[in-house]
Amino acid sequence: MTQFAGLPVAHRPEDLGFDSGRLARLDDYMAEMVAGGRVAGVSTLILRHGKVVAHKPLLDEAIGL
Repeated sequence: MTQFAGLPVAHRPEDLGFDSGRLARLDDYMAEMVAGGRVAGVSTLILRHGKVVAHKPLLDEAIGL
């Protein structure tokens, strides 16, 4: 099993009771916030039962990070 920040990562979100399609909607929403200039960047990290379900960093490319 792969790890992120020392925590095990689920193979699929469904393995821990999450819906991949709904998580994609969250990613899309966060990307819109960054693209629209409302925030310079955001990182989502969702865990369940000590396992990483999803992790997605998003940064505004204009800030050069």
